[in-house]
Amino acid sequence: MKAAFENLEKLSADLYQKLIADAENEIKQLKEKAAVERDQLMANCLADIEQQKTKVQRSLELEQEKKLRDLQHQALALKEKLRHDIQHFISDEIIHKPINKAFNSDEFIRDLVLTLVKHFDPTKYSISWPEEWDAKLLSEMRRALALWNFEVDGQKGMRIVQKDEGLEVQFSADSFELLLKNHFDKKLLPLLFSND
Repeated sequence: MKAAFENLEKLSADLYQKLIADAENEIKQLKEKAAVERDQLMANCLADIEQQKTKVQRSLELEQEKKLRDLQHQALALKEKLRHDIQHFISDEIIHKPINKAFNSDEFIRDLVLTLVKHFDPTKYSISWPEEWDAKLLSEMRRALALWNFEVDGQKGMRIVQKDEGLEVQFSADSFELLLKNHFDKKLLPLLFSND
């Protein structure tokens, strides 16, 4: 009986060892399976994170491009407004007002006429004097330019008229203003905005 107990004890120990070995083997397999599932889950999470990161980056790039386009549009609008304001300022403050002020000055008109007539022959040309200009100045100019024939008319500005061929050169605030504005628009404005 002792041998039977010893065999039973040995069988119990073997059975116990087999159960322990089977349990350890099953634990090992479960750990390996869990490690594979964990690695797969981590890979899936990293792929999702990368995909979300790409979406966010693209969204940020699109937003940045939109803001850049908006800023460029605002810059163009501001530049156009600046161009308009400069044109208006130069047209009004630098050309229109000073020319009108000058043509309301007897001294300017006197100097203009005396300078202009030097370039024309009084035997071939006459001066057409606007009736809106001062009559006292006309008398003064007739005395200073005795060789010239003066005709008073309702035209704006002074004209130097060729007697035989009908050629005339007009000198008025409007003609000076038009000349200066054309020069500004064609020559100076492109220089101001040449770095477009």
